[in-house]
Amino acid sequence: MFCYLLRRCMRWLVCTSPGQCTFVSATLLRHDKLTHCGVLEFVSEEGTCYMPYWMMQNLQLEEGGIVTITNVSLPKGTFVQLQPLETEFLDISNPKALLEMALRGYAALTKGEVVSLPFLDCVYHLLVAVRKP
Repeated sequence: MFCYLLRRCMRWLVCTSPGQCTFVSATLLRHDKLTHCGVLEFVSEEGTCYMPYWMMQNLQLEEGGIVTITNVSLPKGTFVQLQPLETEFLDISNPKALLEMALRGYAALTKGEVVSLPFLDCVYHLLVAVRKP
């Protein structure tokens, strides 16, 4: 998934990491929670970062809460093991196709986070159990 950051951040990130994909790490220190995402656009207001609701849930972050954003360099992933949190996920006729389609929207996955996959009238939750590298 992607977040929206302040335009001023773009100049700093381009200068420090020219030619690289921009990933950020969002950390909520009071819960020792961490997640990663790509940056979609640099359009948010001063002091504001817009992120998907599921990321806020993973961070246990309430709207308007304070989060620390840092620039990170992430290696390209080669393997991920997802653990469905609802047994109904196993009843889907072609879960591989659903996963391939849904995970295209994720720029980065963090071990221990829960991703949400909407399908038909349900939302399935999967735990990122293993991620390599």
